[in-house]
Amino acid sequence: MAAILKGSIALVTGAGGWIGSATVEAMLEAGAEVIATDLRAPEIGTWALAHDVTDEECWQRIAAIIEQRWGRLDVLVNNAGLLRLSTIEDETLASWRQQMAVNADALLSRTKRCCRCSRKRARPRRRCLYHQPLFHCGLIGATFMASYGELWRE
Repeated sequence: MAAILKGSIALVTGAGGWIGSATVEAMLEAGAEVIATDLRAPEIGTWALAHDVTDEECWQRIAAIIEQRWGRLDVLVNNAGLLRLSTIEDETLASWRQQMAVNADALLSRTKRCCRCSRKRARPRRRCLYHQPLFHCGLIGATFMASYGELWRE
């Protein structure tokens, strides 16, 4: 694979799962230095950190580490997500709120903190990439994924 990300600094949340770890591996192959985060520090990436995406203090710590070590951020992959399989009838409010905290509310903290880091980039002509893979999940609903879509199916 060509080193199209050579010299880039990337942050991948949810790097401990299948999609996250594959994303980290692809970015490493493409030449990026990758900060990989998950609830438990994943064993992958240039730098691996334990990180709860719903915790604002964790985001402040991650942003401080990025600024101190690299001084900028070029790529953010908002991959962290939570999906509990249940029908809408079986879904609990506590489970719903936890999924929304990870999948929706934490996007604000993720993107806000990382925007501040990306503004300090040494190469301003290169664009910063922000990606939210979870947005694609809601395009097609399913009766067993209450937080992602269909309310009723016969």
